[in-house]
Amino acid sequence: MTKNKLYIDCPSGIAGDMFIAACIDLGVSINYLQTELKKLKIDKFSIAAKTVDKKGITAKHLEVTIEKNNHENHHHDENHHHERHLSDINKLIDESSLSTGVKMLCQKIFHKLASAEAFVHNTTIDKVHFHEIGAMDSIIDIIGAAICLQQLGIDEVHCSEIPIPAGKIICDHGEISNPAPATLKLLEGFETYKVDIKKEIITPT
Repeated sequence: MTKNKLYIDCPSGIAGDMFIAACIDLGVSINYLQTELKKLKIDKFSIAAKTVDKKGITAKHLEVTIEKNNHENHHHDENHHHERHLSDINKLIDESSLSTGVKMLCQKIFHKLASAEAFVHNTTIDKVHFHEIGAMDSIIDIIGAAICLQQLGIDEVHCSEIPIPAGKIICDHGEISNPAPATLKLLEGFETYKVDIKKEIITPT
């Protein structure tokens, strides 16, 4: 049986919002994506894709807006959104009305992320606190990516060599090397090359 394969060219890095924007360019309806994402019991949000110019090249850019002052978020401060456990995220996915295939892929992705974080922090998967990854926009990025893959009917994903930037980045743990340790762990097995860019161009999502 023929498989539908997606190839990602990553000369400028890769992140969840970049991936979703590319999928929208491939034909995923942003209205469909937003409708599916709203099956999750999460804070109110909106997504928009706009056409941008990058050094003369037309591209799509995804914007995610989280409403901070809605009723669902009334009793939770910003730290709550940055300290979810894997079990919290799995529950969020399980309690949604997303398709079984999307749920399974989302949970597989989050398990892989939790494994990387557990390795970096020398702890167990169930004790991992998701920080940037646990934030609302990152949850939308990851689950949105799974929805896009299903909508496009993708069976396999392949990618080019991935550029490794330089410098430092600021996170909840302070100033750390770029890319973040968890990102490097996730990159094991992928072909990479160094670039003299001192900003975060690849993220765990």
